[in-house]
Amino acid sequence: MADQSRELIEHIKSHPPTSAFHPCARYGPEEDALMFYFRNDPDYAKRINSRVTVYLSMDDHEMVGCQIKGVKRVLDELGAVDITIKHGRVKLQIVLLALMDSLVEREETRSFYREVLRKAKETDVDLEIAEMATC
Repeated sequence: MADQSRELIEHIKSHPPTSAFHPCARYGPEEDALMFYFRNDPDYAKRINSRVTVYLSMDDHEMVGCQIKGVKRVLDELGAVDITIKHGRVKLQIVLLALMDSLVEREETRSFYREVLRKAKETDVDLEIAEMATC
């Protein structure tokens, strides 16, 4: 199995994507999960708890993205709150701020949350709210 993993890593490194990468957030309604990638590196997943998975670079083990489960309630509440939503899109930072109470209260997600919020601000990513489908 380890040999196959090494072969896959080498294959990924030797076949980089052809188009330019843009940081992106996507909500998957079937999974009720928010996915956010801010760096285009080959990655592996590390589960923090039942709601949060981080994606870490295979090269330097820095966070390149994440998945947060159980966000439908937050997205529904954003639609009911009087905030500025342009063309059905909202800044990812707003969604992350709304998730703050459930993510910061747990020790294992506190530092993760700070880093993801910082990356959302740096990359200025929007999230599709109207259809809650893709960025």
